[in-house]
Amino acid sequence: YRPASHDLARTAEGDHQPALAEAVGQGSIELAPLVIVITGVYQRTTQRYGDRGTRFVHIEVGLAAENACLAVVAAGLGSVTVGAFPDDHVTRVLGLASDEQPLLLLPVGWPRSPE
Repeated sequence: YRPASHDLARTAEGDHQPALAEAVGQGSIELAPLVIVITGVYQRTTQRYGDRGTRFVHIEVGLAAENACLAVVAAGLGSVTVGAFPDDHVTRVLGLASDEQPLLLLPVGWPRSPE
């Protein structure tokens, strides 16, 4: 996401979902038609706010995830937040920069009926 122009930038080509699902080890990643990946660069915030900047990054991640989940539900879809994953595997699969940390995954899809 580029805040200045309020648009999205393609950072990689191809389908990384199978490798991401294997790295994360959760079926919701494999089955979802869309996976939103929220990452952060702590230095952007900590250079201004010091150690407290880490907390601000986490607050922003929570707010972004909440807004995404609300939009997903409004569209009649479902999602779940996934934070339990090996950071290094996700970083490698997605080709993230060395200063960029994967913080949250949001698989989005059609909700299942309760069984």
